[in-house]
Amino acid sequence: MKESERLLKNSLIIAIGGISTKMIAFFLLPLYTSILSAQDYGTFDYIISITAFAAPVLSLLVSESMFRFLIEAGDNDEKKKRVISQSILIVIIGIVVGLIIATIFFSIKPVSYAIPLVLYCVTTIISWQMSAVLRGLGRMKEYMIYNLLVSVGIMIVNIITIVVLKWGILGLYVGNIFPSLLISFVFIVKNKLYRYIQLKDIEKSEMKRILHYSIHLVPNKLSWSVVDLSDRIIIMNTMGAGSNGIYSVSNKFPALINTAYGFFYTAWMESSSRILQQSEEEAERFYSKIYTEMKHLLVALTLGMLSFMPLLNYILVNKKYWESYYYIPFLTFGMLFSNLSGIYGGIFIAHKDSKILAYSSILGAILNLVLNLLFINFFGLYAAAGATFLAYLTIYIVRLLQVKKYIHLKSTPKYNIFALIISITIVLMYYSNNIWVYGLSMATSIIFAAFTNKETLMIIIKKVRKQK
Repeated sequence: MKESERLLKNSLIIAIGGISTKMIAFFLLPLYTSILSAQDYGTFDYIISITAFAAPVLSLLVSESMFRFLIEAGDNDEKKKRVISQSILIVIIGIVVGLIIATIFFSIKPVSYAIPLVLYCVTTIISWQMSAVLRGLGRMKEYMIYNLLVSVGIMIVNIITIVVLKWGILGLYVGNIFPSLLISFVFIVKNKLYRYIQLKDIEKSEMKRILHYSIHLVPNKLSWSVVDLSDRIIIMNTMGAGSNGIYSVSNKFPALINTAYGFFYTAWMESSSRILQQSEEEAERFYSKIYTEMKHLLVALTLGMLSFMPLLNYILVNKKYWESYYYIPFLTFGMLFSNLSGIYGGIFIAHKDSKILAYSSILGAILNLVLNLLFINFFGLYAAAGATFLAYLTIYIVRLLQVKKYIHLKSTPKYNIFALIISITIVLMYYSNNIWVYGLSMATSIIFAAFTNKETLMIIIKKVRKQK
């Protein structure tokens, strides 16, 4: 199988299993914004932002290692047991360390959301491990059912606790934590996954091997969450939970693109490393091809999101949150550069150079923090959104310059100029507040997407025709 075909196949498998879980927060947005106050929703979103940073640090993304080495183990049950046993032990140690740190911190500075924060973080880590085990063991049917049941469970419990019982933010906590924990427990028992955990299989050398792979993934995983978390901390402490609620709604729509990209990124981590086993010329062709195609697709998705945003905002967002509309372009283009820099991240990881990932992310986070502190009192949430955009643009530029040490990606200056002109045009249309201009913007984004991705579309059409 060609590596590009393997990448597409793996991306689709991951997407089928994970899309329901990733999309549930978006589809529940109308419920959240119509019933919950901006303060309550802002507090919950703050918990999610902290978890997005804490969970990868505490788990060291061992779920990614576990999946990789379970695939490598093939049909050898003893190897599978060793991989799962080491991985689970590392995660347990991470959770215990996290609980100790949280206990000390919250005893010094008590907050009302301490317990939900800890539970949500643990739940997230457990869900990652469950998904990785099921995928790694080749139980794709169970993997898809697990994620589907978690998503449906979250939706049902949220409706019951928020709409029927009217528990407010408490219902939000229960609805997003309880179903995931319950379904994870049921799947562990039903599929007898506990059989793969054995103390006699604990080996220090195996643990080092697992950690050596996973720890390189952490800096890149944190690049979005570090910048996002610094935003939320400053907004919460200078403007309050209500403003953070508005800002979190602005982030929901750009996050859709990140969700779609995330499925590709997980598969990209494997393919970007595997291709190095072939010749340098083949690797360069592969990297250039995938980067160009993904850049065209991501830009098209970004502009499509912005052009359809007036309609989506009207349908999905309650009026009390409509202020969030004005910050979306900054965050959407920030997400675009974050995802493009993530493609570079895969190349750095393949070459075992995680230092670039770390310092570029830290540089972006520092820039974001400084800009927020300097301008948030003057420009409010525009400062936060603008700082986020500039932070990710900086990360992208740093990685673009550094990736040349390993690979020379093909430059596309004509496309870049064309995309820039169309982007500026659609942004101007976005702020026009005119329904006819919105329609023209939608048509423009569709034509742009079809024109710049015509080769990919033709390949898909040909493959569909062959299947008939």
